[in-house]
Amino acid sequence: VIPAFGHKWGDWSVTKQATLTKKGEKKRTCSVCGETETQATPYTIKGAKVVLSKAAFTYSGKVRKPSVKTIGGKRLKAGTDFTVAYKNNKNVGKATVTIQGKGNYTGTLTKTFRINPKGTSLKKLKKGKKSITVKWKKQAKKMSKARITGYQIQLATNKKFTKNKKLVTVKGYKKVSKKVTKLKGKKKYYVR
Repeated sequence: VIPAFGHKWGDWSVTKQATLTKKGEKKRTCSVCGETETQATPYTIKGAKVVLSKAAFTYSGKVRKPSVKTIGGKRLKAGTDFTVAYKNNKNVGKATVTIQGKGNYTGTLTKTFRINPKGTSLKKLKKGKKSITVKWKKQAKKMSKARITGYQIQLATNKKFTKNKKLVTVKGYKKVSKKVTKLKGKKKYYVR
């Protein structure tokens, strides 16, 4: 009687890549007898396009969690087909959504969305010789440097802001006015 050696399976190798709509296939071989074994692999969300319910928010001090509308054009079910984790989704900047396949789906996807600083509005414009002093409303109290680093003032000689345009950056979140110089004389300027 010769005792059976049993199988000594090698590592699995993927023979057919899975997609969002088609299962894949993997294979392994026994080093003792040469027998092969194949198995189907689950669908994967890897490489699929993600559409979020919202791509940008305005800072409000609250945590932002846009929902996943579609993955690869398909409406998959959160909690059943995938899980979602959020990172850096409270303060101004780029936030990240990590989507992990679950159940019949494998793979991981990351998608970003923005949290923009809360805007302000113009308070007063004062004309000068080839200059304009711009004043704007002070941001809400407790606005920190981490949320805004300054302001931008746009000027142009037409409403669409395409002619003789000028962009001035004001550093410092506490500032509420700026004198813009070196403008063209005897011209009407639009400011935002």
